[in-house]
Amino acid sequence: MCINVRGFLENLPKKNYRGMFKHADGRSMTADEAKDAPLDVLAKGHNFIPYRNCNNFDFKEHGCMGHVKAEVAQ
Repeated sequence: MCINVRGFLENLPKKNYRGMFKHADGRSMTADEAKDAPLDVLAKGHNFIPYRNCNNFDFKEHGCMGHVKAEVAQ
């Protein structure tokens, strides 16, 4: 799962930003800080950010590129 940064910025009201992101030290960001975080991502040229950890992620074009499911032995 991933977040389209432009869509996020266009559709989420600022009042909903508070506590959505955290600083590296674990503190929750204020609404203003959280509004700036996605803008910083766009400034890096990234259009997508992962919702959770992803080891097959394209920040510019696709987001999560998919994962191979392990087969269950029967």
